[in-house]
Amino acid sequence: MCRYSKDGTKNTIYLDITQVYDALFEILCMEHNHLQGKDAVKQRADDLYDNIPDMQVNCFIEACPVCIERWGGSQEELAKV
Repeated sequence: MCRYSKDGTKNTIYLDITQVYDALFEILCMEHNHLQGKDAVKQRADDLYDNIPDMQVNCFIEACPVCIERWGGSQEELAKV
């Protein structure tokens, strides 16, 4: 679903729940190559989409096997990223 802001300048995209995983995968894995932390991923998600909550980004990064290996292998380390 797509909407425009009230002044008609910004195109806002709302994802269906089934598309959130793919969107986060694209941002984290393809654009950032697992090198950016959750704040950078959340910022990019906010730039592209309007309905991806912080908790969804955190859960996705905490479940990513590449991020777990790269950032020390523990949930505590991922929380700091």
